[in-house]
Amino acid sequence: MIWLYVLFVLLIALLLIFFVPINLVIEYNGKLKIKMKFMGIPLSIPSFNTNNTKDNKNKKIKKSNKKKHSPKNIWNTAKKIGIILKAATKTMTCVAKKIKIHSLKLILYVGDKDAAAAAIKYGQANAAIYPILSAIDNISPPKKSSVKIIPDFLSEKVNADFKIDIKSSIFNLLALIILIFREYKKII
Repeated sequence: MIWLYVLFVLLIALLLIFFVPINLVIEYNGKLKIKMKFMGIPLSIPSFNTNNTKDNKNKKIKKSNKKKHSPKNIWNTAKKIGIILKAATKTMTCVAKKIKIHSLKLILYVGDKDAAAAAIKYGQANAAIYPILSAIDNISPPKKSSVKIIPDFLSEKVNADFKIDIKSSIFNLLALIILIFREYKKII
């Protein structure tokens, strides 16, 4: 009989942990940083740099294998993402509304060595980001939102500064991930 009480207490503790609110801050500025507060206790998640330095041999191999992305391929990819978001929005709205976005900041510098290519990339970035932003705003509007896409004709790279502050529970985040994966499997 005691094992039944122990099992019951463990089950209740597990359920409470699943529904305790957590704060999650995801920040990218050339380096990804993730900060999390669980029950008011800050937990550190190790950050890692996405700009890895490789040997010259690996760079040469990458340059030779690099394919040019035509606007048609990018357009087809954007269509697939749109179809996934459309199908996922129908099933995820009840779960996603329980996820509160406190702040959202995105500054994207779009550049290329050719001014025409930079302008095309700028248009593609606008076409990709603003529909996603409107979907986020429709489901769970952020309290503070700042999105800037800036063409940079002097730079040859695309640079991004991104920060999002989310408040939810572990249960809601897991349910959202499962629903997205299920919808992705149906479409693909």
